Amino acid sequence: MPEEKKTAEAKTPVIRPIKCSRKRPNQRKHPGWGGARKGCGRKCEGDKPLDNIMAIRFIRPDRDIYHAAGGTAWLRRLLNAILARNPDAAELELLRDRPEEHPVVKAFIEEAAARINAPAAPKEKP
Repeated sequence: MPEEKKTAEAKTPVIRPIKCSRKRPNQRKHPGWGGARKGCGRKCEGDKPLDNIMAIRFIRPDRDIYHAAGGTAWLRRLLNAILARNPDAAELELLRDRPEEHPVVKAFIEEAAARINAPAAPKEKP
């Protein structure tokens, strides 16, 4: 008989609601922080930000040559070298009509050709 008393007196389990430790996305520690807004993000190096974006379409062989020549850095150096000469109207006309005859462009084309034709350096394994 004592065994029956124990079974009768057995406690029924108490069901409690489960508390989630994860906060909902809209309940942050700092509600005004984050998200896209004006002035956020990485600042550009140099005097002025590079905020004028242009897209150039290449066919694959031209793209490969552009990257082998130095890509964006090479093009930016070329433009800076031309701007450093303070070109007049005649020089700008030469750049527009016959760029391969411009002295700065000639030098950069020769540099790019040397870089493209140079043997690739072997990659070092870390």
